[in-house]
Amino acid sequence: MLSSKKFLLKKILFLGPLFITIFEMVKPSLVALFILLSFSLESCSKQVIRTPVSNSAPPPSSSSKSPSMVSKKIEGKEKPYTVNGKWYFPITSAVDYKEKGVCSWYGPDFHGKLTSSRETYDMFAYTAAHRILPFNTQVRVKNPANDKEVVVRINDRGPFLKERILDLSYTAAKDLGLIGPGTARIELEALGILEEGEDKGQKVTRLVQQIDFQQGNFTVQIGAFKDRQNALRLQEKLLKEYPQVEISETIRFEETFFRVRLSHCTQLQEALRLQKQLEAKGFTQAMVVAQ
Repeated sequence: MLSSKKFLLKKILFLGPLFITIFEMVKPSLVALFILLSFSLESCSKQVIRTPVSNSAPPPSSSSKSPSMVSKKIEGKEKPYTVNGKWYFPITSAVDYKEKGVCSWYGPDFHGKLTSSRETYDMFAYTAAHRILPFNTQVRVKNPANDKEVVVRINDRGPFLKERILDLSYTAAKDLGLIGPGTARIELEALGILEEGEDKGQKVTRLVQQIDFQQGNFTVQIGAFKDRQNALRLQEKLLKEYPQVEISETIRFEETFFRVRLSHCTQLQEALRLQKQLEAKGFTQAMVVAQ
C-alpha cells in the first residue's frame, strides 16, 4: 500500500510539469473560445424589436390641461366627442343652417319647469330655445363682440319676441357674456341632431349631420293672448282672407296662453313667404314656428 502511494506521487511529480507546459500552450485558444461562447449565448437570449413606422403625429403631451381622449375618424374627419357631458365639435358642420340676430336668456324663474319638448328646464345645462330648429339640434352660438362661443342643444320653443332668434340657458348665456347686458347679437350655426340608439347592446348617442331643416311641419303664429276673447277676435279677422286659422291653448311656465296660428306648411320657405305677406298687411309680430 505504501509502495503504491509512492509510485503515484512519483507519477504526479513527473507529469505535473508536462501538464503545465501543455496548458500554457493552449491557454490563448481557450480564452478566445470562452469569449466566443459568451457572445453567442448573449445574442440568443435577446429578441430583436423593430418599431413600426408610423406617419401619424405624436400623442399630445400629458401636461395638457384638457382631458386625454381618443376620437375615432370616419372619412378623414373627426367625430364629435363628449367629455364630462359636454360636447365638442372638431369638424366643420355639414348642415346648411346659419342665422344672425339678437339672443336673450332665461334663468331662475323657469328653472325646474317643463319646456316645450316636455323636458324639465335646467338653467345650469347647455340648452336653448329656438322657434324653428328641431328638438335635440346641436347649435354653435358665437358672440362676435367678445369672440366667445358655446354649443347648446335645442330643447324648447321661443323666444316669442319678433326681434330675437334664440333664448339661452343661464349657463350658456354666462359663457357668452350675456348675463349683464341681457341680450347680444349672435351668430348661430346648426351642427346636427343628436339621436340615441343602441350598438351591440350599449346605448350610444350619435350626431346626425345630413339633416334637411327646410322640410317639416311649420305654421305662422300671429299672436298669443292670455285672454281667449282677444284670440277669438283676431281669428275672426283673419278668417275673412285665410281659410285655416287655428287657436291652440298652451300652458307655458304655469301660465295659459291662446295662440293664433295660420296654415300648415311642409316647407320652411313657404312658411316664410306667408310670414312676409302678413307683415306687409300690418301683422308685424307674425313669426314662423315649427311644430
